[in-house]
Amino acid sequence: MNNMIKEILKIIIGILIIVIQVSFLNLILPKAIIPNLLVIFIVITSLYNDQVKSMCTSMFMGVLLDIMVGSIISMSAMVFLVVSYLISKYRLKIYRDNRVIVSGFVFITSIIYNITGYILTAIRYNIGPVFEFVVIGLLITPLINSLITYFIFNKVRKFLGQ
Repeated sequence: MNNMIKEILKIIIGILIIVIQVSFLNLILPKAIIPNLLVIFIVITSLYNDQVKSMCTSMFMGVLLDIMVGSIISMSAMVFLVVSYLISKYRLKIYRDNRVIVSGFVFITSIIYNITGYILTAIRYNIGPVFEFVVIGLLITPLINSLITYFIFNKVRKFLGQ
């Protein structure tokens, strides 16, 4: 497959992931078990793309997500950009073909994303109890994201041509 077509397809898939996450998952799943599919997408694409492509994709997807959900603009973009930068910078030193390791990166990224979102939201708004955040944001969501990554990793890796 042509590289340009593959890159366009990745952007379209990222946009579809955002639409699915924002439009459908929030409606059909209880709050406690909503995965963050975009975190999974950003981590995996950062492992298999060069640094510039990864960072551009992450920034674009983060800004688009923030606009679609009406959250603090560029919060997601900044978190995704930093994570993408770090992962893509060291991607050749990471054993990226092991789905357990990739699932671990998704787990850590989910925690970073949730902590950042919680802190920025807490500064601006009166939010729910910390215990709920700890259980959902630091345990359940990262675990669900990691399990999804574990089971879809081989298919996604094949798509990326690895």
